[in-house]
Amino acid sequence: MLNPVHPDALIGRSHLGAVLEGRTCGCGDLAGTIADAFREFVLTRLPADLLDRLDVTIVQGEFKIDVGLRREPTETELERLNDVVQTAHAEFRRRLTEPHYAG
Repeated sequence: MLNPVHPDALIGRSHLGAVLEGRTCGCGDLAGTIADAFREFVLTRLPADLLDRLDVTIVQGEFKIDVGLRREPTETELERLNDVVQTAHAEFRRRLTEPHYAG
Protein backbone atom coordinates (compact mmCIF):
# COMPACT_ATOMS: atom_id res chain seq x y z
CA MET A 1 0.00 0.00 0.00
CA LEU A 2 3.00 2.30 0.46
CA ASN A 3 4.36 4.37 -2.38
CA PRO A 4 7.22 2.37 -3.96
CA VAL A 5 9.74 5.06 -2.98
CA HIS A 6 8.63 5.25 0.67
CA PRO A 7 11.61 4.36 2.92
CA ASP A 8 9.76 1.42 4.48
CA ALA A 9 8.21 0.11 1.26
CA LEU A 10 11.20 -1.91 0.07
CA ILE A 11 11.70 -3.75 3.34
CA GLY A 12 7.95 -4.36 3.65
CA ARG A 13 7.76 -5.61 0.06
CA SER A 14 10.76 -7.86 0.62
CA HIS A 15 9.25 -9.41 3.74
CA LEU A 16 5.82 -9.79 2.11
CA GLY A 17 7.41 -11.63 -0.81
CA ALA A 18 9.19 -13.94 1.63
CA VAL A 19 5.95 -14.74 3.45
CA LEU A 20 4.08 -15.41 0.20
CA GLU A 21 6.88 -17.74 -0.96
CA GLY A 22 7.12 -19.54 2.39
CA ARG A 23 10.54 -18.14 3.30
CA THR A 24 11.29 -16.81 6.78
CA CYS A 25 12.85 -13.49 5.80
CA GLY A 26 12.83 -11.17 2.82
CA CYS A 27 16.20 -9.59 3.46
CA GLY A 28 18.05 -11.98 1.17
CA ASP A 29 16.68 -10.65 -2.13
CA LEU A 30 16.67 -6.91 -1.63
CA ALA A 31 18.04 -6.40 -5.17
CA GLY A 32 15.02 -8.20 -6.63
CA THR A 33 12.72 -6.20 -4.40
CA ILE A 34 14.28 -2.92 -5.52
CA ALA A 35 14.01 -3.96 -9.18
CA ASP A 36 10.33 -4.88 -8.70
CA ALA A 37 9.61 -1.56 -6.98
CA PHE A 38 11.40 0.34 -9.78
CA ARG A 39 9.27 -1.50 -12.32
CA GLU A 40 6.04 -0.75 -10.44
CA PHE A 41 7.03 2.90 -10.04
CA VAL A 42 7.42 3.26 -13.81
CA LEU A 43 4.37 1.21 -14.83
CA THR A 44 1.99 3.12 -12.57
CA ARG A 45 3.02 6.44 -14.12
CA LEU A 46 2.55 5.57 -17.79
CA PRO A 47 -0.46 4.86 -20.03
CA ALA A 48 -1.49 1.24 -19.51
CA ASP A 49 -1.41 0.44 -23.22
CA LEU A 50 2.06 1.85 -23.95
CA LEU A 51 4.46 -0.82 -22.70
CA ASP A 52 4.50 -4.43 -23.79
CA ARG A 53 7.15 -5.23 -21.21
CA LEU A 54 9.50 -3.56 -18.78
CA ASP A 55 12.36 -5.70 -17.51
CA VAL A 56 14.39 -4.29 -14.65
CA THR A 57 17.36 -6.11 -13.14
CA ILE A 58 20.31 -5.09 -11.04
CA VAL A 59 23.71 -6.25 -12.22
CA GLN A 60 26.79 -5.36 -10.18
CA GLY A 61 24.91 -2.56 -8.44
CA GLU A 62 23.59 -0.98 -11.66
CA PHE A 63 20.09 -0.98 -13.13
CA LYS A 64 19.63 -2.75 -16.44
CA ILE A 65 16.38 -1.75 -18.11
CA ASP A 66 14.82 -3.30 -21.21
CA VAL A 67 11.61 -1.77 -22.58
CA GLY A 68 9.27 -3.16 -25.21
CA LEU A 69 6.53 -0.93 -26.61
CA ARG A 70 3.08 -2.10 -27.70
CA ARG A 71 2.69 0.81 -30.05
CA GLU A 72 4.46 3.89 -31.35
CA PRO A 73 4.45 6.50 -28.56
CA THR A 74 3.49 10.10 -29.08
CA GLU A 75 6.25 12.63 -28.50
CA THR A 76 4.65 13.53 -25.16
CA GLU A 77 4.48 9.87 -24.11
CA LEU A 78 8.10 9.33 -25.07
CA GLU A 79 9.14 12.34 -22.99
CA ARG A 80 7.02 11.04 -20.09
CA LEU A 81 8.61 7.59 -20.37
CA ASN A 82 12.10 9.07 -20.28
CA ASP A 83 11.25 11.36 -17.36
CA VAL A 84 9.67 8.57 -15.32
CA VAL A 85 12.58 6.18 -15.93
CA GLN A 86 15.10 8.88 -14.97
CA THR A 87 13.14 9.71 -11.82
CA ALA A 88 12.90 6.03 -10.88
CA HIS A 89 16.61 5.58 -11.54
CA ALA A 90 17.49 8.49 -9.24
CA GLU A 91 15.05 7.40 -6.52
CA PHE A 92 16.01 3.74 -6.45
CA ARG A 93 19.72 4.38 -7.03
CA ARG A 94 19.71 5.91 -3.56
CA ARG A 95 18.26 2.68 -2.19
CA LEU A 96 21.11 0.70 -3.74
CA THR A 97 23.67 2.82 -1.90
CA GLU A 98 22.05 2.57 1.53
CA PRO A 99 24.15 0.67 4.11
CA HIS A 100 21.63 -2.18 4.60
CA TYR A 101 21.61 -3.05 0.89
CA ALA A 102 23.73 -6.17 0.49
CA GLY A 103 23.61 -6.45 -3.32
